[in-house]
Amino acid sequence: MKKYNPHREVVCVETGDTYDSLVAAAAAVNRVPSAITYAIKHGTKCAGYHWKKVDYKPFAIYKLTFPSGKSYIG
Repeated sequence: MKKYNPHREVVCVETGDTYDSLVAAAAAVNRVPSAITYAIKHGTKCAGYHWKKVDYKPFAIYKLTFPSGKSYIG
C-alpha cells in the first residue's frame, strides 16, 4: 500500500470541510496526522469524524493539429 502524502488535501465527510494538508486537518481536531491516516485507510472515525482523500480527476487528453500538419497530444 502506498504511503499517504501529508501535503495532500483531505476532507471531513460529516462537515464537508476541506483542509490543505493532513497536518492542518489533524491540528484542527487536536489529533496527530497518523490518526487521520489510519482512519482514511481503514474507514474508521478519528475525532468523531470520517475522513477521505481529495481525489482529483485527471486532465482531459486532447489533440491539436497545426496548419503545418503536425499534431500535439497533451
